[in-house]
Amino acid sequence: MTNTKTKSENSSTTRPSSIVLGESLDFDGIARLHTRLLNCATKKKNVDIKAARVEHIDTASLQALMSFVSMIGANGNSVRWVSPSAALVNAASIAGLHDLIRS
Repeated sequence: MTNTKTKSENSSTTRPSSIVLGESLDFDGIARLHTRLLNCATKKKNVDIKAARVEHIDTASLQALMSFVSMIGANGNSVRWVSPSAALVNAASIAGLHDLIRS
């Protein structure tokens, strides 16, 4: 029997991309975060954001994440938040972005 799966159907190509967020997401690191998010978005895959370590996040970083989630959705893919920290959930809620963080 021959393998009839195409490259796009192989499990190795359908696994979600993964982004691990650090402890502090602030203005000093926004350029690096933005680059990481854009690189991930160009893969046009579902994305897991691992956010358990986040202890501090500023408004610019929240906006970058919001734009990223929108971009992934526009590509027809989804974002899954893996263990978002209380600090991240709280910051998103205060900013009125509670819908941004869905685990």
